[in-house]
Amino acid sequence: MQLRHTAPSPSDPANFALTGLNRDEFTANMATPYERRGSRVVRSEYAIGFSSAAGLISSAHDMATFASAIDQGMFLEPATWQAVFTPAVSNGGSLLPYGLGWFIQQRRESSCSGTTDTGMPPRPSSFEPPRFDERSS
Repeated sequence: MQLRHTAPSPSDPANFALTGLNRDEFTANMATPYERRGSRVVRSEYAIGFSSAAGLISSAHDMATFASAIDQGMFLEPATWQAVFTPAVSNGGSLLPYGLGWFIQQRRESSCSGTTDTGMPPRPSSFEPPRFDERSS
């Protein structure tokens, strides 16, 4: 896939070093992270750590390349993709907002899966992100 702008957080020197990338060049192209503290927005640091759920820094271009690979059904068999994006069922019979490793949310006539939208494989170009009321955060 040639993801050239994706790597573990440069704040995690051991994992970042495994990429062979130049840390200074990589960080020069990164956005400055911010976080909300009460009613203020303050400069933050990128998280340290790498796991199955977090730890990669990526460009919009690399994310689009990865999403396109999912659209093309790469990585997994079609039946496995179907299972990935099918909501799990609780012991009480309720649908849960998670598939196999992906967030799943029903929105009107479509579903929202991770950072993509409906279909197997998903269609990132048709994703409508949820809207949040900033006043309630």
